[in-house]
This record gives sequence, C-alpha cells and structure tokens, in this order.
Amino acid sequence: MFRASSDISALNKSNLPTELIPLNTIQLSRGLLNFTVLQSINNWILPYWVVKQYSPKSSSFVPRSHTGLSINVTNRNWTAAGTKDCDIEPVVDPSGLITPFRNGWSIDFWLYDGDEYFFPSYSDNVNQRLINDLPIIENSYDFQGLRFVQTVFVKKSMLRTEIKITNNSVNKNNCKLILSIRPYNPEGISLLNNISYVEDDNCFRIGDGKIYLDVEPKFVYCSDFNEGDAFKALRQENKVNKFSISCDKGLATSIAVFDIPGEEFSFSFHLPLEGQRSEIFSREDVFNEWELLLNEGSQFRIPDKELNSVIRTSLSTLLMLIDNKTITPGPFTYHQFWFRDAAFMIFALDKFNFTHYTNDIIENFPSLQDKNGFFRSQKGEWDSNGQAVWTVYQHFLLTKDIDFLNKLFPFLLKGIRWIEKNRTQSKNHSGISFEGLLPKGLSAEHLGLADYYFWDNLWSLAGIKCFIEICEILNYPKEKRYSELLYTSYLKKVQNWITFAQEKFLNDIISAGPGREADYGMIGSVIPLYPLQQKEFKLKTTLDYISNNFLIDGMFYQNFIHSGLNAYLTLQLAHSYLYLGDRKTFNKLFNDTIKRKTRVNNFPEAIHPITRGGCMGDGHHGWAAAEIVSAFRDMFLWEDEEHKELKIFSGIPTEWFNHSFMMNEIPVSAGKIELEYSRHGQQLEIKINIRENNSSNIKGRLVFPFEVEGTESENISKNIYGESEILINLDIPEKIIVLTIPVQNSIYINNS
Repeated sequence: MFRASSDISALNKSNLPTELIPLNTIQLSRGLLNFTVLQSINNWILPYWVVKQYSPKSSSFVPRSHTGLSINVTNRNWTAAGTKDCDIEPVVDPSGLITPFRNGWSIDFWLYDGDEYFFPSYSDNVNQRLINDLPIIENSYDFQGLRFVQTVFVKKSMLRTEIKITNNSVNKNNCKLILSIRPYNPEGISLLNNISYVEDDNCFRIGDGKIYLDVEPKFVYCSDFNEGDAFKALRQENKVNKFSISCDKGLATSIAVFDIPGEEFSFSFHLPLEGQRSEIFSREDVFNEWELLLNEGSQFRIPDKELNSVIRTSLSTLLMLIDNKTITPGPFTYHQFWFRDAAFMIFALDKFNFTHYTNDIIENFPSLQDKNGFFRSQKGEWDSNGQAVWTVYQHFLLTKDIDFLNKLFPFLLKGIRWIEKNRTQSKNHSGISFEGLLPKGLSAEHLGLADYYFWDNLWSLAGIKCFIEICEILNYPKEKRYSELLYTSYLKKVQNWITFAQEKFLNDIISAGPGREADYGMIGSVIPLYPLQQKEFKLKTTLDYISNNFLIDGMFYQNFIHSGLNAYLTLQLAHSYLYLGDRKTFNKLFNDTIKRKTRVNNFPEAIHPITRGGCMGDGHHGWAAAEIVSAFRDMFLWEDEEHKELKIFSGIPTEWFNHSFMMNEIPVSAGKIELEYSRHGQQLEIKINIRENNSSNIKGRLVFPFEVEGTESENISKNIYGESEILINLDIPEKIIVLTIPVQNSIYINNS
C-alpha cells in the first residue's frame, strides 16, 4: 500500500519538497500529541477550537478514531497583532487566547463573579474586532454584570495587552480576573516544561520569555500534568502560592489571580518578542504609527464602508508580514518565504504604491538562488524562477529604477538558463515525459499530486517574456535573441501539449496538465489572464467551466489537498473575468468572497463549507489579503498590456456610480495617476490627474456599466458586454483631464 501510494503521488527524491518536512512534521506530531492528550485530560480548560471540534452537539464536531491524529480542521481562525518592524507576529484566536510565539504556549484570561467562573473559549458570546481596521485586536464580553475588554497590539518588538473591566456585579466585592499560561495554541498542544513567577520583577518567566505584569497578583499557582490544570487550585479552601513548576510531560500550567476592586479595574502586561524589555507604549502610539504607514500608499474613498475596512485591514496584513528582506504568507503556520506567495503579495503592495518596502525583498532574491540558477522556495516546485523574474520586471515598471535592474540582471539570466536546462528533453523509463515541459512536481500544491503542470510552464514563459523586455531596456542584444528563441520554441511546446489534452479528452478547456481531464487543478491554468496577461492563450471556456462546476456558495471549492472554499483562488478567477471585461461576474465573485471574511476582516487559507471556520493552512492568510488588495486596485485602474492602454473604472460596482469615489497615487508604468468621480444629477464628472509622466503615448479607456452620451471625437463605443467605453488620450501638457459626461437616460443606476 505504501508503494502504491508513492507511485500514485509520483513523489520521488527528485521532486520531494524536503523543505516542507519540518512544517509537516510539526503538524503531524502535534496531531498525535493532540489525540493523546486532549481526550485524556479531564477537567482542564481547553482552547476554543477543541471545545468546538470535540463537542458532538457542535457543527464543528469531528469524530476521532484509531487513526491516532487530531488536528484543527474546523476553526483555524486567528488574527495577527504585529508590526512591519518585527519578524514575530503574535496571534489571537476568536475567544481571545493570545499566542506570542509561533508553535508556542498561550495566555488566557478568565473571570470569577463570586459564584461561578467564565471561560471565553466555552462561550459563543465573545465579540472580536479590530480598532480602526488595524492590527489592534479587541475582544470583549459580558458576564454576570462584568464587562471585559481586552486589547492586544504590538510596537517594534514588544507585545502589550490591556484589560479593562467594568464591575456591576451583585458580587462586586468578590470578583476576580485570572491570567493563565496554557500549554497549547490554536493548533493544539505546545509542550511547556517550566514556568516560574519572579516576585521581584512581578513577571512570569517561561523559557527565554518574560511576561511583565503592571499589577501584583493576589495569588499565584503553577501546576504540572500529574497535579492537573492549575485552575483546580482556585477551588482550594486554603490557597498557598506555588511560584514555579517543572513538568517532565511538557504540560505545565499556571494562574495569577487579581481582585477587581470597585467599579473600574485596569490591568496590562507586556512581553518582549525579541531582545530585552523596552519602553512602555500606548494603543494610541500604535494607532498613529499604523496610520502614518498606510498613508504612504495609495489613498482611496469609496461609498462601501465594509469594503473600506477590509482593504485597510488587508493592506495592514501585507505590511505586517514583511520580515526585513522577506515576506511570508502567514503569521503562524506559514511563516516562511515562498516565491509563489511573495509574487502575489509584492505585486499587490507595489500596485498600492508601497514599492519602497518591496524593493529590499526583491533585492534579496539572489541570496535565495542556488548555484544552478534555481530560485528555490523548495524542491519539487518549479514555478519560482518564472515568478522571480516576473516580479522583478513588474516592480521595475512602476519604479523605473535602472540601477536596480542592472544589479539583478546576472541572476535573472542565470534563472532563465535554469528553466531551459530543466525542461524535460525526452521520454524516460517510466513512459511519456511530456517533452519540453518542466519536470513532474507538486507545483502549487493545491493543484493536486505531483504532475506536469501547465502552471509551472506558464509562469516560466511569463518570466522569459519579461526577461526579453529587460534585455531590451538594458541593451543586451545577445541575451535578448537567446531569450526570444527560447520563448518561441517553449511557447509552441506548451500550446501543443494543451492541444494534445484537448483532443484526448474531447474538450476545449485548458486543464491542469497535459495528462489531466477537467478537474479542480484547472484553477492553476487561469493565470494567462490574471496576472500574466498572456494573449497567446484563450481562457473564456476554461473560466466558465470552473464557474459552472467548481463553485459552492459563490466561492471556488478546492478539492485537492485543501478541501475548502478558497478566497485567493476565487479572487484569481474573479480577476480573470475582470481582465476579460466581465464586470458583473467579477463583482459577483468578489462580493461573495468578501462575505466570507471573519469578524476581523481576514481569511484563513481555506474555509470549511459548513462551519465557515478555517479548515486548512494559516488562519490569517497573506496571499488572500494580497488578492483582495490587487482586485480592489484594478477595479479603479489596470494596465492592458496587449492594447497598451489603461482600463479605468472597469470593475467599479454599478451602484457606486450614484455616489462619489476616488483613488490617488496609483502607480502605473507611465507614472502616478489620480482618479476622481462624482455625479451631479445626470452629469458625470471624472477628473484624471497624471503625474510623473514617463510615456509619450498614454491611452485610457473609461468603461461604464450604462450608456453615456458624447461627441464623435470622444470615441464612444460599446463592448461585448454592452458597456460604454470612451477612449481618451492622456498624454496632454497640463496632465489634468476633466470630463463631463451626460448619462443617456434618467433611470437610477443599479445592478439590474
């Protein structure tokens, strides 16, 4: 059975992603530990996901069996509270459990009102929100007259948590706050061997970490596995402090009890994430710092308040996940660098005018290239070289930094040569090898088991095409000719294999690979539209097939590896329709995705179709945030590379045209553009301001989802979707264009 599994998966020593072994080992061993521990510790206070997944009365219930593993597959939801200046992002689960360090222990808070205890993880009445849509997380709830508000935030390398309690309990004089250190996190058990409370510093010491308290506790108790959860000490009549514990099983717990005197009580702690204790700061300091940071990018004003919040949060997520010279797709499970995720995340930040932050990440690409020229995220995934070169070129288009391009050129050339050398040359002993394509591998692992994926080859073609442009810009005629010949022959091979699959399976879609029928992996083959704009491939039939067969509740359901509703893949599908000019389908897919956001405006990697909680990957996903940001930017403006023109307002929802909206500091290859729209009765006013003009031939195409009037000189036409288009020349001396356009009829603009 093991041999058959290995043969079917097609994984072998040449494509097994060994870099993933540590990640998967942690997941599987924690699953074994969870199975062993969680069902055997009676009367312990358990984390939110366990309470849900282990309850037979919950829709999240997952039966356990002799498989011996128990993994969070129903409520993988958490939110990071980080900063761009620190590589560690603490996470908070929906009940308020704080996990400062990846794979580490956690901090929980409970209440006592003189009669009973309240544990947030067992309640459905905990509210969670972000302060001003920023990584400042607030959890709140009411219990027996006690109002509890917890705020978690980070500045530089310091985590700070503030607790405010309003006490209107009938047992006002006997109410308590309990801080507890827990040997688990949102993925399960995290071994914790030693805890000690240091009276002189009023802090808890856990390994190298210290939790500094600003109020001295009335009672402290530390416990090991044999004694049971430290919570039990609260029920002892003659309580005696126990300031330290060593647990050989790794299940140490502790509590610190604080009286809640009077009607108001405030408590806080701070925890250094890196280095030593630093100066104390306030929530207002963090708020101001984040607002200044967001103000460095493109600014916008829209009539949709909910979407406004989602975009601000998604931008904050992308900036927070920058770790010095890399960027990671998650704060917890996926806190490592992959070129694939980085390509989309950098692309989104660049399009929102944060090129000054992505520059350092891209300049670090050569340090991730091996001696053979492979830009290596991990073994067995062959898309990264194309993604690295494509990302460099897209970044250059918006910065026009020739020195940057010159510095990276030798590494890009080496990367292109790697693509050529690693394409399959002939049949091997196992049969057909799809000559001319990159080898069999996992590729984007959500596409399925190891195979010859078009995804890898489409990315590689895009990288080569971008490199041809780079050679032209830097005047490398020999390298340009080499790349052109490679592109031409490679493109023909890919097109031939697409035709081979279509003839074999009697369809006209682009499947996941030449040996594959139509299946969920097809989602990887939509990239010739978005983001690559490869005009050589026709995708409409493929998009429609996916939309008609693989959507659940308006979102793409990924049935390979992930098995959940996938936000970033749905948005890639939506974005492809936008680039085809289909505003209606784009808006529908985009809106259906936004509806699935968590209470704090983020997305897990995959969403459970029933519980609506996370079921796969990181609970706060950076790639999903990137696709939201990128799609939103392109609603206003995107560059049509084939026709060399800017598509303006082609994704704006129809109902927005009854209001005013704007976006400024939009970087495009021609410079920076500001767009402003307003409606005055039946007159539409559009202002276009072009700054830092780098082109002598800028065309813009305004696209409206209704009919407009105009003179013959304004080049008004209709597209295949019946939308009005106005082609305008944006290259004018004053660089400011004001258009006043009458609407052809007087009816109220709506989606119908």
